[in-house]
Amino acid sequence: WGAGRGAVHGVLYGGVIASDTSIGRGRAPFFLALVDSLGVRQVYRFDRVQRVGARPVRGAMGVTGPESLQIVATRQADTVRLIIAVNDAHASRSGAVGFDRTFLQMRGRWSLSGRAGGVAVVDSGQGFFETWLRAD
Repeated sequence: WGAGRGAVHGVLYGGVIASDTSIGRGRAPFFLALVDSLGVRQVYRFDRVQRVGARPVRGAMGVTGPESLQIVATRQADTVRLIIAVNDAHASRSGAVGFDRTFLQMRGRWSLSGRAGGVAVVDSGQGFFETWLRAD
């Protein structure tokens, strides 16, 4: 999940993948909500968060996080692109047996461009973003 506030809009995205096979069943498992001063302006769907680059993170030796995250989300004829430049990241390894993953918390600057209800939207701001990383 992630959330951020810009000059005019807020963004909130998230989702749950129940298993590795839940993607590809015809449903995008994630949502992105675009919010303005009147409330939710548009809710989009997307099927992945693209991680770009690698940067060291605090908290767990040998763990790297992304330099940026990219999301392309759609609703009917509308599409938005959200790009997050990661400024800081902290990793925590899971202690759960059989769940060999690392929890990554990030702060960053985001920018969004695209269309909402057929109208062009552009905004940017700061936010907080989280994800899980699989152990290699």
